[in-house]
Amino acid sequence: MQTVKETIDHLQKDTWDCIFLDHDLDGKTYVPSGPGTGYEVAEWLRDNHEKRPRTIVVHSLNERCWNRMTEVLPDAVISPGAWRYKFGGLTEAGL
Repeated sequence: MQTVKETIDHLQKDTWDCIFLDHDLDGKTYVPSGPGTGYEVAEWLRDNHEKRPRTIVVHSLNERCWNRMTEVLPDAVISPGAWRYKFGGLTEAGL
């Protein structure tokens, strides 16, 4: 997903076991937390516990802001740049 709206729409429609959540969305990089960022999604997840995946991986490279995200999602896993790794033989393009 590229935007907060797309992400929340998908979270509302389906049940997810695991999600990878970035802070800087829609092609932006190293932006402060606020509307239109993954922080807004983190707040939504905090407030909509019934839709919260069992595992949330915060993979943002924006260190100052991933810390803010884990303040509202304290059980999230922090793994900066996790999208660069292969999971189960799939690359970023294959996910």
